[in-house]
Amino acid sequence: MPVGFVRLVIAVWICALVPIAAGAASIRYAWTGFAEPGDAPGNPWGLSGDGSAVTQDDGTPFSVEVLVDEAAIDQDGSLNPAFAEFIPISATLIIGGTEASLGSVEIRFLDDDPVFAFDDMGIQAQATLLSTTLPFNAAVRLPIDTFALADPAAPDLPPLFAETAPIQFGAFAGDVLTYPADAPVTAELVPEPSTAALLGVGACVLAAARRRGLAQR
Repeated sequence: MPVGFVRLVIAVWICALVPIAAGAASIRYAWTGFAEPGDAPGNPWGLSGDGSAVTQDDGTPFSVEVLVDEAAIDQDGSLNPAFAEFIPISATLIIGGTEASLGSVEIRFLDDDPVFAFDDMGIQAQATLLSTTLPFNAAVRLPIDTFALADPAAPDLPPLFAETAPIQFGAFAGDVLTYPADAPVTAELVPEPSTAALLGVGACVLAAARRRGLAQR
């Protein structure tokens, strides 16, 4: 095997060991629930269930996953105390095993509901399934003090909290009726590689290749 080639392989291996520093991170919010026919005429999404949250778990299962930049701007700003709203980087909604197409997505947080004593996280979007677009709203009620938001009102950052479970299972009514499943709710920090570090590794590999080329002249 040519010596120059061996040197190149070793150089690439050394470059791969260069530590990649963490860049901007995101927070992944995820939970599951059930969707049932709501006010939309004719049940265009073909959802199961009797349209009432009184009978639990008879609806069509759904899952929500929302990715928000950890430094995202609070769209509510200083308007409302203990409330925040963010536009996500991405969002995925799967209903009955089929992914819906989403638009105008927002994720909202309410800290310490003053009447019912819970924290609340929810998504609002325009969702398209089976060629029909409907407003989709789903919220999950969490133990009080799961997260904290500014009160008096001030811009917040997306809250990060330990995995928890819903404490209430009330429905969000509308064109589609939704309510959460008795399952974990997560807010997971997702680090992203630093672009500068990745470029550094690439430059290292390129330099090694050039050195090999010069050595062969």
